[in-house]
This record gives sequence, C-alpha cells and structure tokens, in this order.
Amino acid sequence: MTLSLGATANSSDRDVDVKPIANTQMQNLRYQNWVETRRQLVDSLSNGRIAYLHVRAMNQTALQLFKEQLVSIAESKDAMIVDVRENAGGSIAVHLLGMLDRTPWLLRRFRDFPLVSENKYRSKAFERPQACLINGYSGSNAEIFAEGFRRHKLGPIVGTPTGSAVIGTAEYYLIDGAHIRRPSWGSFTLEMEDTDLVPRQPDIFIENLPDDLQAGRDPQLVRAVAELMKSLK
Repeated sequence: MTLSLGATANSSDRDVDVKPIANTQMQNLRYQNWVETRRQLVDSLSNGRIAYLHVRAMNQTALQLFKEQLVSIAESKDAMIVDVRENAGGSIAVHLLGMLDRTPWLLRRFRDFPLVSENKYRSKAFERPQACLINGYSGSNAEIFAEGFRRHKLGPIVGTPTGSAVIGTAEYYLIDGAHIRRPSWGSFTLEMEDTDLVPRQPDIFIENLPDDLQAGRDPQLVRAVAELMKSLK
C-alpha cells in the first residue's frame, strides 16, 4: 500500500510504501523489541555475565522456548534473571521450577570433554545464582511460580506484589453459545494462606513508575542485576 504524505498542507507530497500487518503481529514485534532491549541492558550492566529470560505466559509454547533459551542463552552465563512480569498465568510453573531447583549431585564426562552435571546431561537445568522479577500483572500461575521460587530459595524476588488472582477454573458452554468459567480449584501455601486473596510479595520492593516507562528505564531489572552481581564477586 502506498501513502502520499506531506509535512504541511502546502508542502509537496511524497509517496511512502507501507505494508499493513495484523494487530497481533504488531504486538508480537513490540514484545520482541521489549525483551531484546532488556536483554541488552542486562548484558551491558553485567558485562555479559547474567542471562535474561522473560516468560510471557505459562503455556506450552513458553515452556518450550524457556527450555531452548536455557541452552542457547543461559548456559554460558554465570547467573540468570527469570522475569514473569506481565505474565497472566497458565500451568507450567511446576515445570519451570523443576529446571531451576537443581543441585548438582553427579558429574558426567565424555572422553576428553568437559565435566557436565547429570541434571544437564539427562535433562534441562540451571544450577547457578538466580533472581526473579514480579509485578502487579503477574497473575495466577505466575504467582504460583513466585511462591515456588521463594520456597525453594532460588534467589531474590524483585518488583512489586503480584495481582492476587490465583484460582483454577472450569469452563462451561451455554445453550446460546456463550461460555462461563467457574472457580473450582483453590491454591494455598503450606501455612494455608489463600493465594487468591493474598498477593505474593517481593523480597525487594521496587516500582517502575510512569516516568521510568516513558523514558525506557527499568529500575526493577537494574536492581535484580545489582543483586546478582553481589553474589558473583
């Protein structure tokens, strides 16, 4: 599609070729740019020592990407930030935690090759310092992930309290084609605290204010890097 544009009503027009894309494509491009910008920031602040992985949702697509990035991005790093901000939930928290809560217990080596942990030899794992990022848009299974991250003592949790929206629902279709979701499964800590009523709290409270967002700053991410760098000295 070609558009004719002019700076003012009296200026000469110039033709610009524009390729329309769907709104979902635009959202994905913006998201990819958002992630890449943060990854570059982490690389810069840590001199390339810390990996940054954002989990967009708690679904199978995100799980597969996380497994791939544990190898392609995190494996060569000394520490990792797992970001579940803006994550509305799903069902994969237990699988993510299973890859993060790993303590080396056996080493393997092919002849003349470096030693590797059995966890990585047989599965996917990250066995170095970690930090987690949460905010008010971390919901449902992302909040369960935050609870598990704390319970397993994987590292500091940075950000703001989660959305307090942890409930399992069942979906029902009505005669007229509409559908409803009925709350069915509760979620409770070991102390029987209802996670649907009480948000998961960060260890380090840091807000990203509107001015920060406007300027492209991310104080939460910067603080997470600083905390991990302390453990790497």
